[in-house]
Amino acid sequence: MMTIQDLLDLSKTIAAPLFAGKTYPWEALADIGDFILQLGPTLPADEYEQRGENIWIARDAKIFDSAYIAGPCIIDHGAELRQCAFIRGNAIVGKNAVVGNSCELKNVVLFDNVQTPHFNYVGDSILGYKAHMGAGSITSNVKSDKTLVVIKNGAERIETGRKKVGAILGDYVEVGGFRGKVTSIGIRTTSIEDAGGNIKIVNNSDMTNLLNRSDLSSRAVCTIGIPYETDLEALEAKLPAMLGALYAAHGDVFLSRPSYLGVEELGDSAVVLKFVAEVQDKDIFSGMRILNHDIFLAFRRLGVECPFPQIDVHNK
Repeated sequence: MMTIQDLLDLSKTIAAPLFAGKTYPWEALADIGDFILQLGPTLPADEYEQRGENIWIARDAKIFDSAYIAGPCIIDHGAELRQCAFIRGNAIVGKNAVVGNSCELKNVVLFDNVQTPHFNYVGDSILGYKAHMGAGSITSNVKSDKTLVVIKNGAERIETGRKKVGAILGDYVEVGGFRGKVTSIGIRTTSIEDAGGNIKIVNNSDMTNLLNRSDLSSRAVCTIGIPYETDLEALEAKLPAMLGALYAAHGDVFLSRPSYLGVEELGDSAVVLKFVAEVQDKDIFSGMRILNHDIFLAFRRLGVECPFPQIDVHNK
């Protein structure tokens, strides 16, 4: 769960080629400067203005007079650098991103729509699409003993080979069973908003066993039991048409036709079948409800009832 594919949506950054051929996001940190020097001269002059040495700024970006920018640097369309923003070089600021008052960037990639709005330090870091840092939060990029950084994921330890690694932030996380989108990262707490608009405040010290997600697709899952006496082969032959009709009715939620994965379990009272559907992360719960509802009714129309738990009692 630590790879580029797991964490980052590369369609949301001008720097997508930077990550080509790499497995982990931090592998790109060493190449940010050279990548900017290669990409900058190829940017269309009618869209990007070259200001100073190795600095390219989109013509519709908003740069306050008090902002300081050192190259190599690319500021993409619609980005905003506010009062006293400090860009120390090797920085890519994505479309519609915000670098706020007295924020400092060094050797970073900010994906599109990232916000670092108030007194932030972001060094040797990659912030994914729509990542947001709360006021005063920083990315600590050097260990106190100056040894090389090791990324830990449970029992897994991944050697980065780097002395400086700040933070890799994705778009969606799951913390303690609460699933949603990070809306702010503060010094002591992180705020997460679920699909229903509920906000959970989590102490940063409690942020363990996290699942980072981009806004790529997720899977809604349905498991449903059928009686053991059901003709499974006959039922399976009817599933493609049933799932096709389900997709036609709910194409606004499902990204593709739901799939039948097979027999999930031989339970005490039922043969349990498993179905999945590809959905956007925000639709995962509504997708699950639709699968449960429509498959249950479709099975009834096919004469297949969902069995109740039952116990056989034998008298001697």
